[in-house]
Amino acid sequence: MKAAFYSKLDAYLNELDTKRQRTYVIRDIVGLKMSDVYRTNTSSTIFPCKIIEKNSQNNETLYVVATQNGIIKERFDQMAFLDILQQQI
Repeated sequence: MKAAFYSKLDAYLNELDTKRQRTYVIRDIVGLKMSDVYRTNTSSTIFPCKIIEKNSQNNETLYVVATQNGIIKERFDQMAFLDILQQQI
């Protein structure tokens, strides 16, 4: 019984990992969740951004994004993004 439980748990966790690790391509529109600390002058909690650069090193992919006002200097991994186009459907 324990073996069946753990095999189902492993299958669930593997499926969850594959769903969470979506790879993005250049020109994809994504959302960045803004921390409450930085929201003093904005009403939205999600920044719509466009991916403009993709860099892969040591089995890790980092993305450079741009907003309507300019390019964000920090690089982000795919876990930082919200898939805003899928949320609207």
